[in-house]
Amino acid sequence: MDDNFTAGTAGSQPANWTVTAGTNTSALVFDDSGNKVLRFTDNNSSGRALARRTFTAQTDSVTFEWRVNTAAQWPYFGMRSGSTNATEMYFYSGGLRIRTSSGSDAQLAAMSTNTWYTIKVVANIGTDLCNVFLDGTQVGFNIGFRNAVSSIDNIEFASSNSQQGDVTIDDVKVTSP
Repeated sequence: MDDNFTAGTAGSQPANWTVTAGTNTSALVFDDSGNKVLRFTDNNSSGRALARRTFTAQTDSVTFEWRVNTAAQWPYFGMRSGSTNATEMYFYSGGLRIRTSSGSDAQLAAMSTNTWYTIKVVANIGTDLCNVFLDGTQVGFNIGFRNAVSSIDNIEFASSNSQQGDVTIDDVKVTSP
């Protein structure tokens, strides 16, 4: 799966994504100076916008990569098996965080708001472990999945349930060896 949102129409929901948007939130294709992106707008501190993309179930290893620029706290990025989160990642308090199998959050790297970053997660489904890269530098090593899964078949991005702000996503890729 490879989606840079170029084929999308600005102001519309992205093709092949399932979008759920609460009051005063949206997840729409946006023209960012000639480059189409997926923009989450969240003006509701008790609701969120969510976009999910399904793909053929992967049972060995899978790489999930995307670019992100956020002005918001707590945007969510996840790899899933059905409705079960294999990985859960967030931007919060100046850093990229991952929720571990124990339910705690581990900060992986510092990040600034309003700056583009490339995040890559290499997940080994057989071991329920992943490695995380930020702008090509490995920042997470053999991190246990949030939940053990036997396959991964969808990805999810969402704005925060409790914070307001915009999150922009681009160049989403899911690959397997």
